[in-house]
Amino acid sequence: MLTRSDRPPSTGVDTRQVPIVDLAGAAVPTVSIETGSPVEVRCRFDRAWARGFEVAERDATGYRVRRMSDGSVLPVRFPAADVRVTSPIVPSDI
Repeated sequence: MLTRSDRPPSTGVDTRQVPIVDLAGAAVPTVSIETGSPVEVRCRFDRAWARGFEVAERDATGYRVRRMSDGSVLPVRFPAADVRVTSPIVPSDI
């Protein structure tokens, strides 16, 4: 075990890799979703997933999404944990 005097000097930057998890504790993939991909976003009110969006833009802080029904880009940025690629509809979903 390292004591305080045995540790290397701190650079002030935390270099530990911390996995991103959703509210249920499931790991969130760190794969970047391409612009134009159909996605679901997590509703901030009840945390349910909502369909009918696509990625309008992405950067290091998250995603801006476009509502597919009217083409409007939502004015908020969603963190990566709150955006996922739309799952395909299977007959049991209908």
